[in-house]
Amino acid sequence: MIVSKIQNTAIPVVRTLPADLETTISVYLKLAGEGPSFLLESVTGGEQVARYSFIGVDVQTAWVLRADAWERHTAEGTLTRHPLAGRAPLQVLQTLWQPCLPLPHPDLPRFVGGLVGYLGYETVRYLEPTVALAPDAALPEAVFLEPAAVVAFDHARDRLLMIALAADEDVIPAAEARLDALQSRLRQPLPPLPHASVLEQAELQAHTTRADFLAAVETAREHIAAGDIFQVVLSQRFSRRTAAHPFAIYRA
Repeated sequence: MIVSKIQNTAIPVVRTLPADLETTISVYLKLAGEGPSFLLESVTGGEQVARYSFIGVDVQTAWVLRADAWERHTAEGTLTRHPLAGRAPLQVLQTLWQPCLPLPHPDLPRFVGGLVGYLGYETVRYLEPTVALAPDAALPEAVFLEPAAVVAFDHARDRLLMIALAADEDVIPAAEARLDALQSRLRQPLPPLPHASVLEQAELQAHTTRADFLAAVETAREHIAAGDIFQVVLSQRFSRRTAAHPFAIYRA
């Protein structure tokens, strides 16, 4: 299926496949490969499965927030930096990323492509300047991925909607070729599941001292007594080294 082109919008090139013998996990493992990818499992109310789950693969561009600048990484290996210069990260990203997305269509899910990612906890300092949280230099503060193809797992109809966006009619054959490649990967046997092994004798490291945590508790009690707040959630960060595959941790 190819949805008609509207001016200044993308053309969704869609292929529908049966999924009664697949799960979101099996589809993700077959398609993800070694590059960046994502799986968005859809759940409503904590118990019921929603209509769609989404899998994004063949990432063409990754936006990484590090050291007060957005880094634009491309599939070709290029890297460009764009400093925030005192502006909010999402405000800057909106000016840098110029999406070409299709209009909503009744035969398609609401999400067919775009940016998918996360904002780290420490990015609250960009929204609330009084919160002076120092970022972890070893980890990105935010990452957003732009996949070249999205697979929507339709739980209601047990089908897969493989979607590739074409900027114009000239590149529709390239989008079709991308879907051909994805369909070929789906026919392959399920790859071995990643092992959930951990490094032996890896110690759990706390990033807040006992004294600092107790001081935070006392400060919270003072604010409650003064009527400044009525609820507060104090948390600590713990970390340990592990050799476990990220997907094994996700499934645990």
